[in-house]
Order: sequence, then structure tokens, then C-alpha cells
Amino acid sequence: MRTSFTPEDTIAECKRRIDECYALLEGTIVPEYRQALSAMAKAWMKIAQSEEQSKQISESSKSNRGESRAVASGISRDGTRFP
Repeated sequence: MRTSFTPEDTIAECKRRIDECYALLEGTIVPEYRQALSAMAKAWMKIAQSEEQSKQISESSKSNRGESRAVASGISRDGTRFP
């Protein structure tokens, strides 16, 4: 059993569940059920958006760490040396 997921895995799973909610919503006529399915789809969407933001922050942080290392070593982003 897999216990760790990448952000991409989590986002894909959320999107799959959102699609599932909408598919069920299409065949549901009971207003309370429709409301619950719509709320679930919105909750999955919020999780996916949060995961996407976390992923972007993580990628930005990794990029900044690499840039800091380059500056410390005297090499610019384009590979040239600082004076």
C-alpha cells in the first residue's frame, strides 16, 4: 500500500473526485443530494488549489535555495562569475 503521495498525485486524485461528484450530480434530482455533491466538489477543489499553492511555494523555495548557493559560490544565474 502506498502511503506517500506527491503534490501531483494529490491534485490528480482531487480532480478525479471532483469529476466523480459532477457525474453523480448529473443523475441526481433530490435537492439535498445535489447540494451535498456540489459542496463535496467545492471541498475537493479547495484541497486541489491549496495543494497547487503549496507546490508552487515549494518550487519557488527550491529555486531560491539554488540561487543562494550560486551567489555564495560567486556564479550568477546565467553561469558567469561575479567579479
